[in-house]
Amino acid sequence: MKKIIFIIFITLFSIVLVSCQSTAQDPTLPSDLPTIPSDLVEPTTPDDTDWNEQTYTSMSFLENTVIASDYSGIQVSSTAVAFVKGGIYVLSGSYTKTLIVSAPDSEVRLVFNNLEINSSQGSSLIVLDAEKVILDIQEGTDNYITDSSNYGYTDSNLLKVDAAIYSKADLVISGTGSLSITANYNDGIKANDALIMSEVNLTIHSVDDAITVNDSISIESGNFNLFAGGDAIKVSNDNIEKGEIFILGGNFFIDSFNDGLQSSSYILIQGGVFEIIAGDGYNAFLATDQSSKGIKATLGIEISGGTIEIDSADDAIHSDALVSIVGGTITIKTGEKGIHSDNSFTISDGTVTIENSFEGIEAKNTVISGGFLDIYSIDDGINGSDPEIDSAEAPLPNETPDSSLSTAVFEITGGVLIIESSDDAIDINGIIYQKGGIIVINGPVSGTQSAVDYDLGWVVTGGTLIGVAGYGNETKAPSESSTQLSVVYNTQTIRSAGTTVSLMDADNNLIFAFTPTKSYQAIIMISPELIQNSNYSIYLGGTITGSIENGYYEDAVLEGATLLKTITLSLIVNTYNITSSSPSRPPRP
Repeated sequence: MKKIIFIIFITLFSIVLVSCQSTAQDPTLPSDLPTIPSDLVEPTTPDDTDWNEQTYTSMSFLENTVIASDYSGIQVSSTAVAFVKGGIYVLSGSYTKTLIVSAPDSEVRLVFNNLEINSSQGSSLIVLDAEKVILDIQEGTDNYITDSSNYGYTDSNLLKVDAAIYSKADLVISGTGSLSITANYNDGIKANDALIMSEVNLTIHSVDDAITVNDSISIESGNFNLFAGGDAIKVSNDNIEKGEIFILGGNFFIDSFNDGLQSSSYILIQGGVFEIIAGDGYNAFLATDQSSKGIKATLGIEISGGTIEIDSADDAIHSDALVSIVGGTITIKTGEKGIHSDNSFTISDGTVTIENSFEGIEAKNTVISGGFLDIYSIDDGINGSDPEIDSAEAPLPNETPDSSLSTAVFEITGGVLIIESSDDAIDINGIIYQKGGIIVINGPVSGTQSAVDYDLGWVVTGGTLIGVAGYGNETKAPSESSTQLSVVYNTQTIRSAGTTVSLMDADNNLIFAFTPTKSYQAIIMISPELIQNSNYSIYLGGTITGSIENGYYEDAVLEGATLLKTITLSLIVNTYNITSSSPSRPPRP
């Protein structure tokens, strides 16, 4: 069947809308950590080949005079313009009321060609019934949609129509032109089904949510400037199989009072450039339980590409189940947690920089297998805790273990982790498995906090760690079941920030050197280069010539340093001037 294009010129006239509208003693990393489902299908944009065969007729509105064909796809009255059959309709000019689409089982394309709708009575565009509606924003055109600050609908079918653009059908917005939406009543765009957007230059100013959808949102490309009194982009569905946000690319500036991106299901980001400000940023004081998170999803978040900057009053990235970083560059400033997951956080690639946070990362299970993490936090850098358990204290020797102990796990097998914290840099209410990777710590400067704290064990079988903390006497060391050598040394005197710590072997080869950014007393050093029963010298101060990589010097020249102590590493875990009350248990890795 041939498709039909109608050209509608709407100029300076007024019409009125019609009323149709494992165990505690020996925890291990769970083998069933949640993952993003592999069978999620990304929505695709419509196939334009459907519109190849076209015949043309026209319809004009000019100074309250109707000039029209006899085509019944458009119904015009003193109260509305309604599109009741499938077709392509090109819209231009100015209009002060509402357009309606009611074309059951049909595909309707509305071409915006320098269109301005400034509704005086409510929503500007309402889709009541259609198989799919496509808003085609013509290249080189500027289009404006504005609703009124009061909606006067009385029909029960329209009680939930509270957006400048409202759709009960799948909605597609595409084209390289610009579309500006001002939502004076509530939301900018609201769709009951799926929303797909590509190429468009979209700006929304909304009293509440900028974009809110029931089923799913897919964004392929475009430029998006969203200013929201509520959430900027939100998908909410009670059906666990719906509610996803897919972002393949695009440029996003988001300024929202509540969440930047929010999903009741999954958020998958594969590309794009994002600047997200949520709740006036990390310096804002949240006096209520307001949610002002940067990116929030109930079931899971996966970021595999793109450049993301988040400045949020609440958590920057938050999920009730899982957060997975497999690529991309993420920069965070937050008044709460940089990344929070009730269940698991994993990173295998990409770069995450948390410039400011109350707590860097919090998850029951944290797995670092690759990537680069640089964390600054007021509280813990990484906190491993069970959301169902308020606290966990390890039992003393010969004491019966408490079955309510947290089974939180932190595991690192690769990647780079740099932490500067005012409380414990790594605090796990469970067990730590250090199997690889690089960890550099500028830890707390006062109190009894440690560079690394744990309740059930710290098993070291690989990797590198160099770190400092301000409190020396009870600084925690790795568990005796470790197989790779470690050194924990209490200097017994506070050393000023910037005083370099270096470790040399018996042949005066530099193993590594580190210049702490904070004052310190305790030093922790772990490396696969350390050899049992060999002698090493710890130096303080001096001048380092070389380059810093991953937070410390490796191939460098040390001059003018002061010898602190020459030690023999006779044990796997070597501690000096340390009095620890922490129980030592050999949990299985």
